[in-house]
Amino acid sequence: MQVVNRVANQAFFVVGFVLVTIAMIYADEHAFPFPWAIPSVIGTAFLIHALVGQPTHMRSLGSVLEMPLMRYIGKISYSLYLWHWPIFVFFRWSVGLQSVVEYCAAVALTFVCGMLSFHFIERRFSALPAIKQASSRVVVPLGLLVICLSYGFGWLMFKAQHRVSLSVTSNSQIWSPYVAVPPAEGSKPWADRTLYVIGDSHAGAYKKMLGMLQADSGINVKVYSRNGCGVLNLMYPVMTDDSPCAQKLATWLQEIEGKIKPQDIIFLASLKMARLAKQSDIFAKDVTTIINENNSEEAMHNRTLALAESQAILARLTKLTPTLIVDSPKPVFPYQTFRCADWYTNTNPICAKGPQLSRAEINNMSKDSWTTLAQLQSEFPNIIIWNVMDALCPDTVCQIYDNQQPLYFDGDHLTGYGNAYLYPTFQRFIQEVIAKQPFE
Repeated sequence: MQVVNRVANQAFFVVGFVLVTIAMIYADEHAFPFPWAIPSVIGTAFLIHALVGQPTHMRSLGSVLEMPLMRYIGKISYSLYLWHWPIFVFFRWSVGLQSVVEYCAAVALTFVCGMLSFHFIERRFSALPAIKQASSRVVVPLGLLVICLSYGFGWLMFKAQHRVSLSVTSNSQIWSPYVAVPPAEGSKPWADRTLYVIGDSHAGAYKKMLGMLQADSGINVKVYSRNGCGVLNLMYPVMTDDSPCAQKLATWLQEIEGKIKPQDIIFLASLKMARLAKQSDIFAKDVTTIINENNSEEAMHNRTLALAESQAILARLTKLTPTLIVDSPKPVFPYQTFRCADWYTNTNPICAKGPQLSRAEINNMSKDSWTTLAQLQSEFPNIIIWNVMDALCPDTVCQIYDNQQPLYFDGDHLTGYGNAYLYPTFQRFIQEVIAKQPFE
């Protein structure tokens, strides 16, 4: 019987160790906690079962786990668990979490906070006579009440973030492109027109600029945007069978077709260059990497599909109105402005390449999109290109900041200040477009 128990414990230990190791190496953050938390949980349970049994050959390992230091770590493990997440997230989004020094500092701070909360909160509260003597009829409702109050407090803090935040990004008038613009006094010369804006998140990020145009001119603005649905992005097709964008565009066009008038304008806005960095990236890509990716067979094939998709979309839209506007590629940066804007975040690795890029480098990254755009304009002469590239980068070096104010929220979306910066150029552009309409 002892031999059977020994073999069983060995099996539990080996299987448990393998499951935990697999979870540590192969776990996908996008599939966590389900299903990737399952192997680590089961593996840990198997390891505990094997060690608690403590057959002779495992006593040495069990004695290590029974050492005072190991037992103490076990006691404070829940406090460590609670503290490690906010501390590691703060490090990653502030000074960074890549070097050995940064990891050691994060671990050390986690232990300090875990020890303090264990001794001064967890142990003291659990030792209170009122809590120790309370029945389950009292503990359960109080526990639920604490959960609800904690949720409510968190919700209130989230809603009041712009007032309690220490970050400069809490200034929504500067940083947010989505602030409402109050109507202006005076004549409204374009009140009989509607500007339909269709595109991805970059179309939505023009909201303040579009609101300013509506407030000043009276033109009606309807924005149809969805993340990832870059109509005429010129890089890859988005209206594929497995994409939600196809149905979304069909719904948008059906609504527009039922309302549009001949003098109305359709504005197609989207990101037309590959990103150098996404908001959650740790490191930004190099310009050379982007250019090499643009020259790959896959990228060239995707551009061919994107061209065919754009041709089909424009053929349909030209039947609705003779006035179609497409924004040009605009500068992108290897930088995340909102993550680098504060004194406690500007040493993050995502900030290392700086808030500027030469116009020559940006031209090299965007040349394929410009080529496709020129081809579309030759096939559809009525489309009008708004050259936002020149508006945002008039010099040999493109900058994220203008007079120490951010034009970009991240590496490619505009801020509220960026919208206000572009507005005079966009207003003049729309005025010229309307002046050339056959209805004028």
